[in-house]
Amino acid sequence: MTYRPSQAGPAWHQSIVDSSRQGRAAAIPAATADVQCKYAKNYFGIRYGVQTAYQKAAIDANVQALETIAAEHKVTLAQAKAVLNEN
Repeated sequence: MTYRPSQAGPAWHQSIVDSSRQGRAAAIPAATADVQCKYAKNYFGIRYGVQTAYQKAAIDANVQALETIAAEHKVTLAQAKAVLNEN
């Protein structure tokens, strides 16, 4: 026989609902404290700066490949415009 939560009855269902409510009620202060701490320590600003530095380094390391892709993209766009103008 396979167990199905729907067979457990209303008491089981109510215990799950109550547990979920308690979990949410406890999670709100924890989440609030987490965000306050991140702002106090400038987490978002530091993360943004680090991410930006990594992206700039990746761009600098791949300038030639990115320029090639950009040139190919321009050719593709020009071809698409030519096809659209023919109709």
